[in-house]
Amino acid sequence: GAAAYLRADGRTDLYLPGQRQPLMTLPGGAPARFSPDSTLLAVTTPGPLGWTVTLHDPATGREVARSGLLDAAPTFLSWSADSRSLAVGAAPLGSVGSVTTYPITP
Repeated sequence: GAAAYLRADGRTDLYLPGQRQPLMTLPGGAPARFSPDSTLLAVTTPGPLGWTVTLHDPATGREVARSGLLDAAPTFLSWSADSRSLAVGAAPLGSVGSVTTYPITP
């Protein structure tokens, strides 16, 4: 499967097995998580209006879905064991925030 390298500049390089050069560089970064079935990579992405979570196909790097704007910068991403939902926690540090669960449909 693919490998994701979180860069110091906040972006993510996506590598396929045997490649020395990244397949592509994604605009987002930490936290980032592969789905348990390895078919999707969830990446947090900052934008001019706030944060979103983008889902990418690791084989191509293509963006396949994007969340709506989040309340704050995401602090964690957690996939369900069957890869059919993604929990996103977003809150300022030291405060009670929100956890949103997104259903994932193929």
